[in-house]
Amino acid sequence: MKTSFSFNYAVNNTDLLNQDLTSRIFNLSPNAPALYDANGDLSWTNWSYPNFENPLVYLKRRYEAVRDNLVEMRLSATPYYHRWI
Repeated sequence: MKTSFSFNYAVNNTDLLNQDLTSRIFNLSPNAPALYDANGDLSWTNWSYPNFENPLVYLKRRYEAVRDNLVEMRLSATPYYHRWI
């Protein structure tokens, strides 16, 4: 009897941003508060959460996704016949 077993296993790790910053930045009003303060840090002045959120805050937030996938698993058994001539 011939037996075979195969599977594919994939692991994906990413730390990419979970937000698209371009949509947040382009939707800012012209009179939005400054993104950075005089020291080059993110500015929190005049950014009130219900109305505005500094769109660059997503650069400071930690995001990590880990995905484990078992893609395919196959077990097949076929009888092995020996034919005598």
